[in-house]
Amino acid sequence: MIEDCRDELNNILNILKEAKLKANIPVKMYLKMLKEPRFFDCLVETLNSSNIWDKNFAAIILARQGHKEACNILLDLLQTNNSTSVIMALGDARYKEAVKPLILILGDKAKPFWLQEAAAEALGNIGDEQAIDLLLEVFLDEHADDIITDNYTSIRATAAKSLGKYGNKTLPVFLASMKSKNPQTQLLATETLGSIGEKEAIPLLVSALDSESNNIRRAAVKSLGQIGDRSVSDSIFDILEKGEGFIKIEAALALAKLEDKRAINTLVQILGNPKLSPFDRSKAAYFLGLLKEQKAFEPLLEALKTNVSIVRVSAAQALARIGDKRAIQALEFALINTKGVIGFNVEDAKAIELAITQIQTNT
Repeated sequence: MIEDCRDELNNILNILKEAKLKANIPVKMYLKMLKEPRFFDCLVETLNSSNIWDKNFAAIILARQGHKEACNILLDLLQTNNSTSVIMALGDARYKEAVKPLILILGDKAKPFWLQEAAAEALGNIGDEQAIDLLLEVFLDEHADDIITDNYTSIRATAAKSLGKYGNKTLPVFLASMKSKNPQTQLLATETLGSIGEKEAIPLLVSALDSESNNIRRAAVKSLGQIGDRSVSDSIFDILEKGEGFIKIEAALALAKLEDKRAINTLVQILGNPKLSPFDRSKAAYFLGLLKEQKAFEPLLEALKTNVSIVRVSAAQALARIGDKRAIQALEFALINTKGVIGFNVEDAKAIELAITQIQTNT
């Protein structure tokens, strides 16, 4: 089996080496291929390669599959080569032996911010409580805001997201931070309370719906949807009625998560608007399918004609949930006519085929 895959693996590794020079290389597709079981033994063999690039790359792939020798190779590499790919692979592997080295990277303000950010994310993925104190220190460092202009990729934002994974252990800090006078701290707390998902946060999040900051209001709506308590449906619907732009979109998605059909008309509008983000349109399709609303049938059929694959696939999956056999012909047409469709790949084709099968076998 190793002989069968070695040439293919070497070919993929060579392609990936050129990825930085050629923008049209579908890196994600090749990385996904390398996770297939047929490559496992060949990748393990590559850990002994004299080619350092091949060896390290194989270690990154295998570490994410929990291979201990690969994790140890990356841990040694971390001492001499702080790269985001190595850091993230150790985090994805939830390798507890990496916690102390990652804490050192996060705490070293001389390190480039992207390495600190990667370390914060990796520590959150590992979930070891040793990291909590430093993550809290980073999150509560309100003077860090002027270091990075993009709030959503800042070290503080990543630390907050990681702290959210500790649940109740960090909940009191975020509840208190909702009352901070620092807008960024309040925004990060509002976002993180949704991922923690505790109902204790609901009163503060409902109050945040009246914030003067559009970002905080939007985050509060999203977090209330994530928590999933239907008692806030009317408050979110009020935002849907009065809101505009991204806040209105977020309110519709939040209501849909609460299975409130008052979101349907807005979801249909989002789905059919080509000027909006493909991701928002894809989410709208998903929730329309989840609500199984017949009113969404025709708009979902129309969405199958869009030239963005993620929207097409989500519409197909939504139609499968609705289960109306009249969708089969349109799905078959979407499967065949893919010329000019952005991002269409083999996995998308499989998803549409599955949708057809599900409708055909629906009783």
